[in-house]
Amino acid sequence: SGEQLVAGDSVKIYIDGVPGNYTAYMSEPYDSAPEETGEPVWSQEDFDEVTEMVDAMGMQLCTHGIGDAGIERIVNSYARLDDIRDPWDSRHRVDHCEFPKPADVVRMGEHGIYAAVQPSHFFGADDLAVADLGLDRLKPMMPWASMEQAKVGLSFGSDWVAAPIKPFYGLIISALRMNYLGEFDWAPEEAIDLYNAIVHYTLDSAIAL
Repeated sequence: SGEQLVAGDSVKIYIDGVPGNYTAYMSEPYDSAPEETGEPVWSQEDFDEVTEMVDAMGMQLCTHGIGDAGIERIVNSYARLDDIRDPWDSRHRVDHCEFPKPADVVRMGEHGIYAAVQPSHFFGADDLAVADLGLDRLKPMMPWASMEQAKVGLSFGSDWVAAPIKPFYGLIISALRMNYLGEFDWAPEEAIDLYNAIVHYTLDSAIAL
């Protein structure tokens, strides 16, 4: 209590998990587990109720979203807020935002939704991820250039301790789209300018806070 208690200005929520244990919420089944599409933590209705409550408190929402269906649910809820309250500088975020649908990237830009992304995780998509999700879904993951074009506020980081804390690795990956095989054929059009990547790691990360 007292001086020992510091109230933050943001709330971390989860909509789904991660692909490695089939908990990232995907719109299509996993290749290696055709009966699995992931586990959404919240129904759309319950998530809408929570986001409305947090937003009304004047606090930023930072929601873990990896699967395309999970991200869509987050964007649905954040976009809904624009229809039910006066606009304010909320800077609500999708954290990780690894497999957004193109239409949701556009909506994120339209509604001022931020994305906190870890470029090093792109390199971490290995043989197991290929087996789980297939190359068609893996290649366009983390569409950085599309996010920039849609005016999505991008924050780059390491998700420490889930990836190397040094930004040098993320700068290389985001500028080259180099995958775990050392190849550059996973949606190379989504690579971004090195200068932009530095801005995402510095100024844009500060803005996203």
